[in-house]
Amino acid sequence: MAVPIAAIIQAASSIGSSVLSYWGSKSQNKLYDAQAAAYETNAEIAQKTGERQADYQTQEAASQVHALRKQGEEVKGSQLAAMAAQGMDISSGSAQDVLSASERAQREDEDLIRYNAELAALETRRGADAQAADLRHQANQTRIAKKQAKAAAKMALYGSILTGSSQVASSYFDGKK
Repeated sequence: MAVPIAAIIQAASSIGSSVLSYWGSKSQNKLYDAQAAAYETNAEIAQKTGERQADYQTQEAASQVHALRKQGEEVKGSQLAAMAAQGMDISSGSAQDVLSASERAQREDEDLIRYNAELAALETRRGADAQAADLRHQANQTRIAKKQAKAAAKMALYGSILTGSSQVASSYFDGKK
């Protein structure tokens, strides 16, 4: 006895639907690849941006130190002029103590500016590193999702083929009874 046409059509439809679904998953895999690549690109951008910001912070500190030195020279000049105007011997110990204290305070301010800039740059780099690591992790998760979706699509295809074959065989053997 022949296999009923309806069973063959149903099996073919099931298999055809599964094949279309499988090919659709291929397109989905390309989307996963594109998303993973975007995450990787964004990670590189985050890293480079963080590095540029940290460099800027360091350069800004150098500019501030330069401005502070210039200001310190002006203060020293004013102090010397004031001491001379009062008839003070600028080579005396008292005058030199005042000038030394001013220079020491200026150096401490310069050191503080550099230290704060180094901390800010370090924090910026760490933030950029963390953001880049997170984006790379998302890229890896996307690749894992792609593998899982690919495996699921294959399993669905094989399952449909088996189900369709089973339906045809069942119809064939039911028709023999």
